[in-house]
Amino acid sequence: MIQKKELKKFRQHIRGLEREIAIQLKEDTGCCGVSLAHCHALMEMVGCDEISVTELAENLELDKSTLSRTVESMVASGMVTREANKADRRQAILRVTPEGHAAIDRINKTCDDYYKELFKCISVEKHDIIVEAVELLATAMKKIRISTTGEAKKCQCDRG
Repeated sequence: MIQKKELKKFRQHIRGLEREIAIQLKEDTGCCGVSLAHCHALMEMVGCDEISVTELAENLELDKSTLSRTVESMVASGMVTREANKADRRQAILRVTPEGHAAIDRINKTCDDYYKELFKCISVEKHDIIVEAVELLATAMKKIRISTTGEAKKCQCDRG
């Protein structure tokens, strides 16, 4: 069991990490001319010749209505095309355009360049540890979120 002092230190570092990640994501996507929502959607579409809006929403773990605004603006900006599915006209099929692929390439290059610089600040023998730790944290956080889905989350402050 983690001690209170260690937990406090961990939370302090997580808050700092959250701020740095938010700043970096904004800079990475902003300089590439896309929003963070566009970035996540485009990166999820990489390698797909086509994907339905429903599949994309499921993969991104978003509500279809939330994703529809992102899709609409990506279509308007020319990064993706949307057309009715011939087999099921109620479903829309998305395809990344050459402009969308160019945005993906810019995002990947920008992010790769940044993370290469980041890893230069960390000793080589710790690279695998960092990668594993990030994977473990992400997996554990998702596991907790999924296990509480559907349950009303109560703030500790509200408990008497």
